[in-house]
Amino acid sequence: MSKFEKNGAEAAAASQTVIDDHAVPLPCKEWVVPYLDELFQQVAIEWLIETDQPISALEHPRFWEMIGIAACATNGVKIPNHKATASVHHFSIQEKSL
Repeated sequence: MSKFEKNGAEAAAASQTVIDDHAVPLPCKEWVVPYLDELFQQVAIEWLIETDQPISALEHPRFWEMIGIAACATNGVKIPNHKATASVHHFSIQEKSL
């Protein structure tokens, strides 16, 4: 490599910009499972078995209310995690004791 070519390569490397300030990671998009009656039935039965629920849990009015609300969702359903439900459960117990 000649001295001229070496100086040109060094100058190009020194003036090259980086995109680090411009490239930002995109937020993860939640994956929504498309609804199928067969899939819902299979998952409901697995849920009954794995959580030791009585079969009558699928007939409970609150279960039907929950499913009805979720069925109206157009962009998936976000299910609360343990921490969120534990705080609601704790509040409910305190409220009942008053």
